[in-house]
Amino acid sequence: MQNDKRHTIKLLGAGVFVSAFGGTLSGCLSGNLGASSSYPPQSLNEPKIIKSRNWLSGKTSLITANYPSDSIFEQDAACQVSLFPRNTEGPCYFSTTTGEDISTGLSGLPMMYCFQIIDQDCNPVSGYEVEIWHCDNRGIYSADTSNSLDSRRFSAGFCSNGDVAAAKSTWYRGVLTTNAMGRVNFKSTFPGWYPGRTAHVHFKVKKGNKTSVTSQLCFTDQLCQEIYNQEEHYKSRGSQDTSIRTDGFFADAETFRFGMKQNADGSLLAFKQIQISA
Repeated sequence: MQNDKRHTIKLLGAGVFVSAFGGTLSGCLSGNLGASSSYPPQSLNEPKIIKSRNWLSGKTSLITANYPSDSIFEQDAACQVSLFPRNTEGPCYFSTTTGEDISTGLSGLPMMYCFQIIDQDCNPVSGYEVEIWHCDNRGIYSADTSNSLDSRRFSAGFCSNGDVAAAKSTWYRGVLTTNAMGRVNFKSTFPGWYPGRTAHVHFKVKKGNKTSVTSQLCFTDQLCQEIYNQEEHYKSRGSQDTSIRTDGFFADAETFRFGMKQNADGSLLAFKQIQISA
């Protein structure tokens, strides 16, 4: 299954994406960012969390920290002339109605995922649905589409490989509607990895029948390495086999990277401001 997944990922990586600067970027296969690219990229400031290693471990119910204020997005500096770039939806999407806590009781490194949606004039927009989905700590996507509103593009064979638990669950999938400040806040855990991809979280922003953007976000290589080799729910599998540089879906890693912090309770905070054409 892993060899098949790697082959499929490489085929998907050959697509064409719209860049943050209005042009197009051919989807890169391994190493296509050029031999001069540094690894890990020097422009990515590593979050201080990797130095403490005092992570919270277990279920999201252990999180005691509050969601951050809107000022957290000022660090993201996403408001600019260009809109957030599109990226492939992938074969593992199906819609669900799961709300704020998308972990469905599973354990891992508990996290908050916070998004702010702004328009082309940099103003927060309300009433937009933000969907996110990612795999579990084993690299498996949930596969119970029985109550899904949209599952026609979902590939269970590729995404869950017939896993019995996955077939009965909608873990790590959810949708929330932005408030007056353009905010949505999810609780989840750090995603696992599977061959051919660096750790990532998919998201979609839409209103009614109109999808504004479908894309993905990633983490720094160093953070992934620390978690996958240290945290109890991930270390049995060890390091991921693909870095941001060789993933192929993140030609502009800085643009596609979450902002990261560690909460006082040891949980992780990932945040991103997403600019759309409202």
